[in-house]
Amino acid sequence: MKLKQKQKKLEGGLRLKRKIKKKPLITIITVVRNGEKSLAKTIKSVINQTARKYIEYIIIDGNSTDRTLDITREYSYKIDYWVSESDKGIYDAMNKGVKLAKGEYIQFLNADDRLYDKRIIKKVIFEMVKENADIVYGMIKDSRGNIWPKKKRTFQDFKKGKTLAHPATFMKKKLIIRSGFFDLRYKISADRDLIYKTLRFDPKIIFINKIITFFSLEGISSKSHINEQAKIIKNNFGEIYSIYFYFSQGLPLLIMYSFSYIGILPSFRKLKSRLLDNVFRFINK
Repeated sequence: MKLKQKQKKLEGGLRLKRKIKKKPLITIITVVRNGEKSLAKTIKSVINQTARKYIEYIIIDGNSTDRTLDITREYSYKIDYWVSESDKGIYDAMNKGVKLAKGEYIQFLNADDRLYDKRIIKKVIFEMVKENADIVYGMIKDSRGNIWPKKKRTFQDFKKGKTLAHPATFMKKKLIIRSGFFDLRYKISADRDLIYKTLRFDPKIIFINKIITFFSLEGISSKSHINEQAKIIKNNFGEIYSIYFYFSQGLPLLIMYSFSYIGILPSFRKLKSRLLDNVFRFINK
């Protein structure tokens, strides 16, 4: 029987050349697999930040088979550390990133996303230092033009199924570790679960009324997404809030996904698009 050969771990970046910063304030982590179409934009949005000297940038690649590794190597002289190896999925890769990070705060910026402008991290740092917060978050602008969240979340919001915009959230590394990292039992919404778990430690949370990240909606779908979120809410806040979430948000989402199938009919495409936007605004208001 022919055994499958284990792929070699590849790595690079400034850290391997011993060009290590003094302890950075923020580590930005990009997890990617086969992201050749958008990765360069993501990288440039980080390395061109005016506050670059306060940022450590790490890329975790899951053995990409396209040009992702070539693009990463192209910018290797600006990336603090990158690694390409097999993993158990996106949240396993994120956990690896947390363990590798040297920054006090961590932000996850997916390979389909990018920072809003080159001064946004400087603005985040100002609030971060002033408030000494455990979690700092702002808004995202998605690929349909929706902006959320537009106001500070309350504990009651979280219990009802609201969450933070993960790509626009900066969380202290020690809080992530204390909360148990990302739970690999969840395949789609472990970021939501992590945010909810941090609430047990009464963290100081600061909302910045600014767009921090452009966010791609690619890949958001499926009934399993809703079921997983309901399970997470049940585990963190109890069954009654899980039921509330399912009927107040899960049901509208199911309707949205059902209408998405109508997209194969040209005459319904505009209706589908309008419905997607309206439902998304409703659940994130």
